[in-house]
Amino acid sequence: MSPMSPARSALSALALLLALAGTAVPAAPARVIRVLDGDTVHIESGERVRYLGINAPETGQPFAAEATARNAALVRGQTVTLETDTEVRDQYGRLLAFVYVGGTSVSATLIQEGLAHVLLIPPNGKHAEYLLELQREARETRRGIWGPAGIRGPFKIVTVRANPPGDEREDPNGEYVRIACVAAEPASLAGYTLQDRFGHRYRFPPLTLHPGYTVLVFSGDGTDALEAAGQARLYWRAGGPVWNNTGDEATLRDPAGTVVDRVIILPRRSGRPIPGTAGGPRT
Repeated sequence: MSPMSPARSALSALALLLALAGTAVPAAPARVIRVLDGDTVHIESGERVRYLGINAPETGQPFAAEATARNAALVRGQTVTLETDTEVRDQYGRLLAFVYVGGTSVSATLIQEGLAHVLLIPPNGKHAEYLLELQREARETRRGIWGPAGIRGPFKIVTVRANPPGDEREDPNGEYVRIACVAAEPASLAGYTLQDRFGHRYRFPPLTLHPGYTVLVFSGDGTDALEAAGQARLYWRAGGPVWNNTGDEATLRDPAGTVVDRVIILPRRSGRPIPGTAGGPRT
């Protein structure tokens, strides 16, 4: 890993101080007993903690093993401090928190070392500018996921919620795909397409996402919300569910037809993602 220049190091240190200024850390210290992957751990109380502000590679994807190992080296068996944001839990019941070891932010470390990308899901957004600055540094030096074997970008499929609880034929909007902007600057999704294995295709309208932010593409009907930054929401209006419960594939292509990202979806009976893909409980 290339060292940061003194000027960049000073900037990062100042950004962190500014980001943390006035921020309360409401949770008591907790001990990490198990590391699940690059951004999720179990603590001694039995809680599962999903790190805020980042998304690490899935099992089987490039740098997933490195991210998991680095996370484990930082936190396994350690007493950590948890800092929450506006939304404390996700839909899977996981505690959402920034994790600190001896005052060091684990999210920031993984971003800086190129082992995760920034993921901002409103209403949570603490430390966004600091994390994005660290991501710019990692990108410039082509660390980890920003190297040739990593993210193709400028967009990445983060989640495919293909098999929601209940009957998605009654509510197709239980299905959705979350796509994040992993570009260095705001990027347009206009002309991109999202397609399943069986040829059903959604074409994105003009929509600009800012770095770190995401768009949700729901299978059913609704009114598109095209926020410039924040949580954009789009509707496929497919007339029913899109993603096949016997197994499917979500492919994101740019306007020229080049594959930007692809996710394999396991049959419903499994409930777990195929290694190297998304589709499990990721947000």
